This record gives sequence, structure tokens and C-alpha cells, in this order.
Amino acid sequence: MVGAGKSGEITLWMIDGANGALQAGPSSQFDLTTLIGAGPLSGYDGKSLSMAAGRGRVLIAWAAEGTGKPPGMYALLANPN
Repeated sequence: MVGAGKSGEITLWMIDGANGALQAGPSSQFDLTTLIGAGPLSGYDGKSLSMAAGRGRVLIAWAAEGTGKPPGMYALLANPN
């Protein structure tokens, strides 16, 4: 899984069969723009994003800069399959 952030949005790509060298192939794209769990993305500036995955789950954590914005949030996503 690959993640990218921009102001107010996080995009995730799930790349099937990615073992070792990354090659072009089928992927699924997910655009997360409003709420992930309990965290609004409106304060996210697109700079700080971390991801970890294992056992059918993906943990995403992000931080925001500036006054008046939430300092950051996290979300745990599960694969329903």
C-alpha cells in the first residue's frame, strides 16, 4: 500500500502482488477527504503522513501544522475481505 497526502486529503493505493521490486500493475485507489474514524481531514496540510500495515489492517497517522488546527489524528482501516 502506498499513501500520499495533500491539503485536506489522503490518497491510498493498494497494489496487488507487490513483493520486492515495485512494478506497474493493477491497483485500487482510495481517496479519503472527509472523516477517517473520528478525525476530520480539513486541518490536514498534506505534509506529515505515516502508514503501517499488517494482518489485514492499515494504520494511518497524520499531523497538521499551524494554530487553530487539530495537532493530528490517526485511523485504523480494516480489509473486509
